Amino acid sequence: GQQRQLEFFGSQAILIPLLQTVNSFGLYDNIWGIVMVHSIFGMPMCTTMMRGYYAEVPDALIRQAMIDGNGMWQIYRKIVVPNTKLATITTFVFQCTSIWNEMLFALVLANQGESAQAPLATIVLNSFVGSTGVEINQLMAGSMILALPMLIIYIFMGKYLISGQMSGAVTAS
Repeated sequence: GQQRQLEFFGSQAILIPLLQTVNSFGLYDNIWGIVMVHSIFGMPMCTTMMRGYYAEVPDALIRQAMIDGNGMWQIYRKIVVPNTKLATITTFVFQCTSIWNEMLFALVLANQGESAQAPLATIVLNSFVGSTGVEINQLMAGSMILALPMLIIYIFMGKYLISGQMSGAVTAS
């Protein structure tokens, strides 16, 4: 049979139709429009990352759970979720980091003027760079504040990321 391939489009390639679609749904300058766009653009990469881990869950465990009388949701909760915890955390950290650092959708899909409903952090940080000069102290302070949520996520989730990297390690004896 013919294999299916995932296609990844750069967000710049479809920016104008994306803006028109978001505007037609009435979600321009609305946080839900940005959430929808990030969800749609994050889905292919997150699916690709998670698929490998789901494929590695042993079929024997699932069959045994079915024989023991567990339903579909019980099997998912008792077998699949514990076996894919590292993948879920890795995908979560990856997606959070890419959304937090993203600037293109924020610039295009949200009003950045004085009437902005919810000024986005990356756009506010970018506004510190003026046409006549840059206040380095404000820019560096803003960068530290902007990096703080991701730093906290990495501190709390780092042990899972490291154990996920080391889970496939082979020791030489």
